Amino acid sequence: PVPRPLSLIEHTASVIRERLRKGVFGESLPGELALASELQVGRNTIRAALSVLEAEGLLERSPGSRRKVCRSLSGS
Repeated sequence: PVPRPLSLIEHTASVIRERLRKGVFGESLPGELALASELQVGRNTIRAALSVLEAEGLLERSPGSRRKVCRSLSGS
């Protein structure tokens, strides 16, 4: 079977996941608007992609603060 193309949300999550793996963000991510601008996608796409990464246990969100990286992805 031919693999289906990634949705925009899946692609965005993949790009952010790879940047997490490379340690681009350090301990916390930039704001949603900054990420949306950098990746040239809408804020709702960023929110959905970040929710995917939170569900995977890669990010943690606290009310009133930026999302934090939960664990290192280097070497995985």
